[in-house]
Amino acid sequence: SSRKAANGLFAAEVVTLENTGTVATEVELVSQTLDGAVADWIAIRPSKLTLLPGTTRKTSISLSSTGDPNAHRYSRLQIKSTPAEGSPLESAPVVVAALGRAALPKSELSAQQMEWDHQAAHPSFVVAVRNSGTVHLPIEAMLVLGDEAAKPYEIRGGFGKWILPGTTEQVRFKVPKNLAPGHYTARLRIPTGPGSDPIEQKLELDLGQTAETSQK
Repeated sequence: SSRKAANGLFAAEVVTLENTGTVATEVELVSQTLDGAVADWIAIRPSKLTLLPGTTRKTSISLSSTGDPNAHRYSRLQIKSTPAEGSPLESAPVVVAALGRAALPKSELSAQQMEWDHQAAHPSFVVAVRNSGTVHLPIEAMLVLGDEAAKPYEIRGGFGKWILPGTTEQVRFKVPKNLAPGHYTARLRIPTGPGSDPIEQKLELDLGQTAETSQK
C-alpha cells in the first residue's frame, strides 16, 4: 500500500517480506544514491529484521522532503539476506525515483555508433546510449532492418527500461533467426524527449550464411 501527503512532499510505500525457506534469516534493506552514497532522503523502518521460516514482516519505505524540493533524486534499493545456514544473498537493485517540482529539463541523450555483434548467443545490433542529463529517460528505440527484396523488419530495443542520469545502457536489437543472407540496411531511431530531435543512425552490411558481416 502507499500514501501521499496533501502537500505532495511526502510519500510512503509499505513492503511485505516473506521467508519461504526452512531456516531463519536476517534481512537488511539498503538504499544508496547512484554514486554509492547513503540516500538520506529515504527512510526505511525497520531497515533490519529477522524473518522466521514461513513468516512475513512489513517494512515502510518513506520519501521525505529533505533537500531541494525542485530536485529530481534517484536511489537503488537492495535487499540483503543472511540465512542461519547457507550463503548471504542480495536482490537485484530496484530504482526509487523522487521527482521534484521543477519542470523536467531538456534531455541530454547521446549514442555511440551502432555495431553488429555476430558473436553474441543471439546475433544483434548493439548501441551504447548515455544519459548526461539530470533526469531519467525511457528507452524506446526502434531499428528498421531491410534488404532490397524483403519487407523491412521492425525491432524494438530497451522498451520498459530507464536510462538513469549519468549512466550508459547497452541497447540490443535481436535480429530474426530466419534472416536470409543478403545486403541489409539498418536504420536506428531513439526518441530523446519532447522538444529534442531523435538520435538517428544508419548502417549497411552484408549478412552471410555464417552470420559474419562486412560493414559499410
